[in-house]
Amino acid sequence: LILARLCSQHGRPARRSPTFVIEAMGATVSTVAGCECGRGRDKDGGTPGSKIQLASAITGHVFELGFSSLGAPGAKAVAAMLPRHHLVTACSLRYNSMGDAGCRAILHALPKTNIEDLDLRGNGMGPASMKELVAVLPKSKVRILRLSNNDIGDEGVRLLAEGLAGLKLVVLHIACNGISGVGAKALAEVLPECTNLKELGLENNSFGIEGVMALAEVLPRSTLCKIDLRKTGINDKANEALQEVSRGLKGALRIKGLNHGTPRLEE
Repeated sequence: LILARLCSQHGRPARRSPTFVIEAMGATVSTVAGCECGRGRDKDGGTPGSKIQLASAITGHVFELGFSSLGAPGAKAVAAMLPRHHLVTACSLRYNSMGDAGCRAILHALPKTNIEDLDLRGNGMGPASMKELVAVLPKSKVRILRLSNNDIGDEGVRLLAEGLAGLKLVVLHIACNGISGVGAKALAEVLPECTNLKELGLENNSFGIEGVMALAEVLPRSTLCKIDLRKTGINDKANEALQEVSRGLKGALRIKGLNHGTPRLEE
């Protein structure tokens, strides 16, 4: 048992970086970040004063620790204990400001776990994490991956696309990631090779007409059952092309974001 000491100053804990307490058997990890009672964040991205009990975060096969201000240090502590919990198959660490360093620590631990469903939404992941992801995920059991509301961008999507066919993902969500038509085209090029992929969430990315049309062209050759293209720049021309794809597949593919009513210039 590693004990964390808290210094007091005027009757309140002194401000300092998070210290992690890991109990025997990996039962509990606590961030004991001594600080004043403010809401500021420390230099590692965690919120001072946060305390996380990992034992209570595990319910059956699910590890749920979203919105816990872990930061990079907390993520590394979680990554160290996850391999000990072989019954966990779903892990949610969404909105924890873990950054690339924290996310890479989680990704690196995955091959030693039985996690199939991983949620890393809202953690500031960038292209650096994508490089780690395509290297590690083929060695893991992850089939459902949620990466929306990060900072992947076109460069990150290019790196992801290079290894996407080998990831064996069934569900991939990368909504709201600052991806343009360049990234959409990179995805379109590899989509027909991703024979396991059934669901793809791309909403709230500014693909523009060229990006959307590139995806529409390859959808009939994909194995997708559902794709979300809301707020990606669908105009009348793209809408018509996507509806034609939908009709041609006779309902086998559900496309979210289509306009079935009055024509519009763009979505």
